[in-house]
Amino acid sequence: MLMVMAFFFGRGRGATRDRAKTRRTKQFLESEMAGCDGHRCRELLCEIGYALPANRVVFLLRELVTFLCPAFLLRKDAAFEATALVHHLQSLVMADMVGDEWGMALPLFAYNLARRLPARESLRQKSLLAAAMRMRWMSRFLLRGVGMAWLKHPLGQRALSQHHVRAGEHLFVSAPIRDDPVASVSRSFRLHALETAATALHPGSELRCDSEGLLSLVASSDPTDERSLWWAAVLRLALQLRSGQPASESLLRQVQALPASLRHDPLCRALLLASRVRAVVSSTDALLLCNRAAELVALCNSNDDAMKSLQLIALDWILSARTKLCATPVQPNEEDLNAFEGDLHLWRRLQVEQARTKLQLHETSLRLLRGACPTRTKWMLERSLSLKDPDAATLKMLAADRAKELVGGKTRLEELLRQAAAVFEKSGHRLLADQCVERARSIVIAS
Repeated sequence: MLMVMAFFFGRGRGATRDRAKTRRTKQFLESEMAGCDGHRCRELLCEIGYALPANRVVFLLRELVTFLCPAFLLRKDAAFEATALVHHLQSLVMADMVGDEWGMALPLFAYNLARRLPARESLRQKSLLAAAMRMRWMSRFLLRGVGMAWLKHPLGQRALSQHHVRAGEHLFVSAPIRDDPVASVSRSFRLHALETAATALHPGSELRCDSEGLLSLVASSDPTDERSLWWAAVLRLALQLRSGQPASESLLRQVQALPASLRHDPLCRALLLASRVRAVVSSTDALLLCNRAAELVALCNSNDDAMKSLQLIALDWILSARTKLCATPVQPNEEDLNAFEGDLHLWRRLQVEQARTKLQLHETSLRLLRGACPTRTKWMLERSLSLKDPDAATLKMLAADRAKELVGGKTRLEELLRQAAAVFEKSGHRLLADQCVERARSIVIAS
């Protein structure tokens, strides 16, 4: 047993505590080891006192045994020397410079080395994540004790293997931090999570993922990334509105607090203006905000699925606001109707097949406002009224005002108005709910 331990944990395992050797090691790390690959790094480690096994299999097995049996960590290394080595090995992994066979054990060696340092929990965690990034075949085993909920999500495992693929600038996340495994992987996770949630939340789609839970993980992965926090607030607001719930005041405040780094982007400004329409009392000011938001959406030219979905969300908010503002006994002017038609044109230009059902609902609203051909309007109206969508309530109210003959008898008309009132009450539109109830009562009295 002693011979086996001597073989695995023999002489030269720890760095010397001699101060002169530590100074020489510092100079060596800053000069010779800068920019070297995994194989050369192993050779240099042997030169500065970390005698590593010559056989790659023995090297890997030794580090795995040390990982599994922390009791074998018998000695402490010089704090600066070991910390500098750990940081350097992490940077090698981040730069994908440990592609040879020795690179399988070097990240794990860095973690085992970091565990010998007192009060360096964050460094140990980064080293373990760097090892998992290189040894993806056992990443779940290595990370079983890491207290990062987002890392256990399937998208967290995907980010672990693709953290370097999209390391450049992106609208969803802030700039990456160099040589930081945790920051790199969490940034990749936030990017994948926001894209997944945005694509799943486009108007008319069925929710096939836990968007709320995913957005909570986005916020917890890095509370300092203002970009991802803002986008998570926008998508939470979209989730609330599509479910018919009243918009949360705290979410609206978060959306209104647009980060300075996003103020140049037309899509971000369009979503900001579209969300602001709900707080505007004057119908004239609200229509002006809708027009400005639509102009900003027209400036977006991204073909990415997530960006298309966000453009549809902005257009959906704009068209919903236009329909509510026009759902009055007074006939809207031609300019407002042309602006409505322009928004629908922008929607069609995106060519998202899954959003066609919601597009038809908005087209039906415009046909009712224009008084278009009743035959096709009736067919579209019957299909749209059956949708389980909050905007279908506005359509029912609009149909009760402008197309009573297309809806059916008075009983059917009263039923639609009471259904619309229930939806408006749930979503916080008390004025519209009272209007629907009053019209339903007038129908009962007249009959």
